Amino acid sequence: METLNHILNNAFTLSLLLVGIGSLVGLYVKAHSRDRCLKDFENYKVTIERTNGKLVWGRLKVYNSGIELEYEHAHRDEEGHVENSYVLYNNEFEQIGAFFRYHDELTEEKKSRRERAIRKVYRPSIFSIASRKLRNFANTFKDAILQSFGLFMGAKTKGTALGSKQKELTGFSGQLLSASTGNAFDPILERYLGQYVVTERMVGDQLEEIPGILKEYSPKFLELLNVKVDQSMETRIDLENKMENPLVDVITAGEKMTILNKGSQPIYMISLKAGETEHRLDVYVDSGKSMEFTLPEMTDSGMKLIYNLPRKVDMVVPRQTAVVRHGGKKVRHRLETLLGLDGFMDQPGIKSLKRIFVIDGEERGGPGNG
Repeated sequence: METLNHILNNAFTLSLLLVGIGSLVGLYVKAHSRDRCLKDFENYKVTIERTNGKLVWGRLKVYNSGIELEYEHAHRDEEGHVENSYVLYNNEFEQIGAFFRYHDELTEEKKSRRERAIRKVYRPSIFSIASRKLRNFANTFKDAILQSFGLFMGAKTKGTALGSKQKELTGFSGQLLSASTGNAFDPILERYLGQYVVTERMVGDQLEEIPGILKEYSPKFLELLNVKVDQSMETRIDLENKMENPLVDVITAGEKMTILNKGSQPIYMISLKAGETEHRLDVYVDSGKSMEFTLPEMTDSGMKLIYNLPRKVDMVVPRQTAVVRHGGKKVRHRLETLLGLDGFMDQPGIKSLKRIFVIDGEERGGPGNG
């Protein structure tokens, strides 16, 4: 009892004890915790846009120490190495510009899984509501403990050799406690969960606006649903072989070229380009339809098919380069809006992202050349 009374009457000792308990719990939880936004994309086919503009794609695996993209097909690099996956560790996440999950690449099973996840957000159970409130309370409590610990450490170690270590000790305990509670709490973002927002992020030295629906956030990432992307694609044509990717098939036979649109949206065929020579096509190919062209008299060295298509994606963007800048009208959207089925994000005034992606004619499932 004497020891307990001493601890209760000594705020500094109590703070040390709480930090110590939190650290032990944190060490355990940290070994098993994974980012909540990235978990939503796990086992989906995902494209990562790196900060240098290059792309890598595959099936996402999420670990507490980092992420792995498993290629659909083994990729042989320029040096002849056979690679089956791409790994990024937590301390390398600054290389990530964004994660893209394209709606037109989802299988029926993955569409159903995505719908189930969104339904849980739209109609959360009592347990889910209580769990989130408890997590938010824990994060608020953590911040209060850390501030108290810092104040007491400053008071007790002022003028001593230990004082120089105060920031180091506080930072270490903060890192462990952050792991024990799992996620940061942001009251502004909490208000806009399930709501239309406009997120700003830096792409190179340019500021880009991303209109979408905020589904979730974590200390490192924001998760957005139903973002419109207006993609300009450049795909190299191999005149000797059939070219396939999830969006189009290109078949050449003699002087004829047939383009099959395998996507769910009309594709605008812009041109064929070889070197400085460009042959305009300027036609739309509807979803599931094909169109035949007569090949122009162009060198086949590095010939590219350039086309444009609207797509919808779910995105995860790093909070170190992206912030929610504008909130839309706060209303309870219908479930169909969150699922992207009612055309809400297609309204006039909601902008599309402009992207230029290069696919070298290979099947998706390895690193792109960006």
